[in-house]
Amino acid sequence: MAETKLHDYSVQEKLNKMDIDLIDVEPTVDDSAYAAGDLMFDPIEIENAVAVNNGTAILQSIAVANDDALTGSFDIVFTASNDSPGTLNNAIAGESGLSDANADSILGITSISNMVDVGGCSIGSKSNIGLVIKAPSGSKSIYAFGIAQSTDNPTATTGYKLRIGIIKD
Repeated sequence: MAETKLHDYSVQEKLNKMDIDLIDVEPTVDDSAYAAGDLMFDPIEIENAVAVNNGTAILQSIAVANDDALTGSFDIVFTASNDSPGTLNNAIAGESGLSDANADSILGITSISNMVDVGGCSIGSKSNIGLVIKAPSGSKSIYAFGIAQSTDNPTATTGYKLRIGIIKD
């Protein structure tokens, strides 16, 4: 059971020890057309997502940019494990998917459904997420993998950039 230590810090001490961070990651995708439900990108490490090993934080926002100006929606699954749920550009449900042990590592999911073509690229974001995340024992990292919800067709294996806003405890 988690131990809550509400009175270990004064309000001022608690506020002074909190940190806000933006962490950039660039997942590798498959450069052929997706179908809804396909694994879009394997778990990518989000290093130093929490302040201390096995620590917690609040995932507050995600900004996305895409070099191909793709506007299809996709889901991002946050997990404490780097185990892949399948093969890139194949339906997760059609494969073995997540084992029970890996499913127990899931921290949450959010959808990016507002990608907008702004000329040479596209941008989108999700704000006010408020998802509590917890790194695994001995680590400050969490992981994220993507699930396509559209038929976008990337022209390269790179091109998506995720900027993740985190409030560290």
